[in-house]
Amino acid sequence: MNTLLRLLRPPVFADERQTEQAYLLYIIVWVLVLVPVPYVAFVLSNGADDPLRVMAQVGFGEAVNFLLLFMIRKGWVQTASMLQVSMFWLFFTVTAFTGSGVQSEAYLLGYVLVIAIAGILLGGSGAAIFTVLSLAAGWWMVHTQAQGLVGRGSVSSPTVTWIVSLVLFPVGAVLQYLSSRALRRALARAQASEARYSNIIENAEEIVFTFSPEGNFTSVSPTWARLLGHQIEEVIGHNFTEFVHP
Repeated sequence: MNTLLRLLRPPVFADERQTEQAYLLYIIVWVLVLVPVPYVAFVLSNGADDPLRVMAQVGFGEAVNFLLLFMIRKGWVQTASMLQVSMFWLFFTVTAFTGSGVQSEAYLLGYVLVIAIAGILLGGSGAAIFTVLSLAAGWWMVHTQAQGLVGRGSVSSPTVTWIVSLVLFPVGAVLQYLSSRALRRALARAQASEARYSNIIENAEEIVFTFSPEGNFTSVSPTWARLLGHQIEEVIGHNFTEFVHP
């Protein structure tokens, strides 16, 4: 039992930033391991799609997911993040090309998740890159569909579309949770840093002050008022040149 818990627990590294990214990727990968289960069960029980195609897609995806879990454990977090987003994008691209093109759920829903995951794991530049790639792939699908080369698959039935949403919507909910968690942790770190900074300012025996690039004071220590005779309220927001003797 303890061994299982250790395997499920996200790894912790000396670098706090690496630990945070590993946590985000770890949760995303485990969600992607679990969410295909209802879709596979539906396809096998109802025959709503090509079972061999679905099993091949899911098998490939699960193999990549377990490879990513191994890479995270080894500490290759940044590489695993890039691989995860790239393979996820490739998965939806192949699915769309072999399905109904830009009318498929892979294009309409899958790419949205890819871009969101890229933003969480790789930052704004990563999200921008995969947005451009997705739009370019969509344009190529439209171009080739017009020539009858790809996108010959029929548009999914409402039931299949709902089943796909049953798989993808929970992933979106998890991404929303991870985004809000990352924001809360960033705010908490900023507040803790501000508290430590304020404590240093308040308890400094010397005159300590900071000012903006324009030269306006943003903070001063209480020692200023005691030694120079100005109240703090008279200093904050004013330019430092106002307090320089001519």
